[in-house]
Amino acid sequence: SEERYRELVDVLPEGVVVHVAGKFVYANEEAARMCGVARPADLIGRETISYIAPEDRPAARERIGWLIAEGGRITRAKASLLQAGGVRVPSEFSGTRITYKGQPAIQTLLRDLSDEKAADEKLRASEIRFRTVLDAVAEGILIISSDGRLAYANATARTLVGTARQLSEVPEVAHWIRYVTAAQEGRHPLVVEDTILLAGIPREIESSWVAVPDAVGAVEGVSCVYRDVTERDRLAQERRLLAQSLLEVQERERKNVSDFLHDHMGPLMIMAKMELEQLARGLPAKAKPRITAVSSRLDEALRGIRHRALAVRPPLIDDLDVHDALEFLVEEFCRNHGAKVSLAPVPRIPSLGPAHKSCLYRVLEEALQNVVCHAKATTTTVTVEERAQALVMTICDDGVGFDPASVLPGKRLGLIGMREIVASLGGQLVLHARPGEGTLVQVTVPVQEHEEGGRR
Repeated sequence: SEERYRELVDVLPEGVVVHVAGKFVYANEEAARMCGVARPADLIGRETISYIAPEDRPAARERIGWLIAEGGRITRAKASLLQAGGVRVPSEFSGTRITYKGQPAIQTLLRDLSDEKAADEKLRASEIRFRTVLDAVAEGILIISSDGRLAYANATARTLVGTARQLSEVPEVAHWIRYVTAAQEGRHPLVVEDTILLAGIPREIESSWVAVPDAVGAVEGVSCVYRDVTERDRLAQERRLLAQSLLEVQERERKNVSDFLHDHMGPLMIMAKMELEQLARGLPAKAKPRITAVSSRLDEALRGIRHRALAVRPPLIDDLDVHDALEFLVEEFCRNHGAKVSLAPVPRIPSLGPAHKSCLYRVLEEALQNVVCHAKATTTTVTVEERAQALVMTICDDGVGFDPASVLPGKRLGLIGMREIVASLGGQLVLHARPGEGTLVQVTVPVQEHEEGGRR
């Protein structure tokens, strides 16, 4: 019945109207609100088309005519309702033809899109801001679908891909499709560095690839952030070469000082002692105790010179292989400090260059010095291994440990020095330390092989 119909329709959250011959014959409360009138009764008898925004009226008339003539259904048509005072209400219309009191009529369901429109406008504004931010980023950003389609490129990336729609259409980076596949299959970030041509010039490019899931978690593509690291790599290489050069100069100066002490000052002290002994023969007996005392001081000075000459630059770094050099260092350390250090068998590598021997020797020397000064360790173990064209030296103690982040800058010079020595050869130093759990220092230094199979 009509009464039952009204009871059901009046509680709907959508607006509902019925119009016959272009005029309202029924409206619920929501429809009245959307049309800007106080009561549904205020709409009855009014022209339907007058509540449609002028720009939308031609399309509305066409839809109404089609419904009356064909008796079909129209769903989710968009138009704006026009309230008094010119206020527009963006709305969605769904209409169907019915019979109302024996006459052909149209029942229309109205849905207020104001909130959705406002949300869409906020979303669009947010997207514009987001794109503006991304366009200002120096890195290139791409979003690539699973089939290689370029879904998005920021300003930096557009200089590379241009107007291409597929990654395969960009010759410089067509090979990146394999990174798309790898990132999708691995489901974890992939970082790659390779060389591509930019404006015809080879450039080193570092790219990060991450799978992009859809609403249900299925991978629908990947995002790529890439950056030109040519300058960074060049500066890093120059820094390594500079560090290596400085270390070579330092070692050369140490050798000069060691040679001066051992080959010049040492013989002078010996000659002075011999001349003193000759002079003592012609002196009275009462002078001999003083001569003996001076001779003893000369012996002490000579021992100090020899010790300092060995400490500054042990000749064995140049004369022996790394096995003997490290064994000597550990033996001297244990003898001088009463410490317990266990050195595992070291591979004999006769062709290892002096730079690599100096690196391992100096790092171990500094690490052992830290054990004595800070670690309070009872046992320290040292191992040196060959792994895939690299030497790996591990120094582990059972001391008090420390928190690396809490070390003051002025106290990090030893660690910085070790890192610089290792970095000068393209190696890496890793430190693991926690309070109460000892300290582990691991050094990995690449060792390239000659074509004949030796090392350099």
